[in-house]
Amino acid sequence: MQSAPAAAMRYGMVSGCRYSCSNPAMSKINLTSPLTFEPTFMKRIWGGRKLEAEFGKKLPSDVRVGESWEIVDRPEAQSVVANGPLKGKSLHEIWATQRKEVFGHLADSERFPLLVKLLDAKERLSLQVHPPVKVAAKLGGEPKTEFWYVAAAQPDAKLFVGLRETMTRAQFEEAVRSGTVAEHVHAIPVRTGDAMFLPAGRLHAVGAGNLLVEATLPIAFSIGTVSARTARRDSCTSSKRSNVSTSTMSRQAWPN
Repeated sequence: MQSAPAAAMRYGMVSGCRYSCSNPAMSKINLTSPLTFEPTFMKRIWGGRKLEAEFGKKLPSDVRVGESWEIVDRPEAQSVVANGPLKGKSLHEIWATQRKEVFGHLADSERFPLLVKLLDAKERLSLQVHPPVKVAAKLGGEPKTEFWYVAAAQPDAKLFVGLRETMTRAQFEEAVRSGTVAEHVHAIPVRTGDAMFLPAGRLHAVGAGNLLVEATLPIAFSIGTVSARTARRDSCTSSKRSNVSTSTMSRQAWPN
């Protein structure tokens, strides 16, 4: 097994994404050190200021920042290289014009296939779900899988993931109407170093006191189990988000 220093010499980290420094094509653009990107900060009412203390981010003053988008290639948001010969170029420009030189041989896709964020949840987020393939298609969206790594957690921090018991469609709809869905979801205590995998279709929420690294697909489509007002308040302005209703519920989408 390679030692950590040896691995670090062979591989650079593109804000969490590896590229091989031994790729001969890289010499053409003089890439001799890892690419780093300027972060994009997202104001959230549930956010805090821990990204400043824990990650050294220079946050805007008097603003609750819930997310720092470290790697993003979406029409409304772009990572921009902060250093080196590619400084000032967007991730999409590099992906579209220098993919092989920088990233090597990867599966073809229109945009860079990952969105990497830092999440600072000073308060609990609302429950939501990213529909699986069949349900997402019916709703005009796309499925999305996520992965969370707990970078820091307060002693009482929890993640809310998956239903505790099998529920019929009628039971789930009633829980949505009565605002009691959270009572049917696993509340999992977490500590620094824990991780959670979230396949599309699994109900989830981040509890207060969590500082997470999130890797996900660059798709903005989710369904909230809260009121329309809360969904609008909590959601990203660029996200396509729907409120759960009896007309969109499908039992197979939720049990995980």
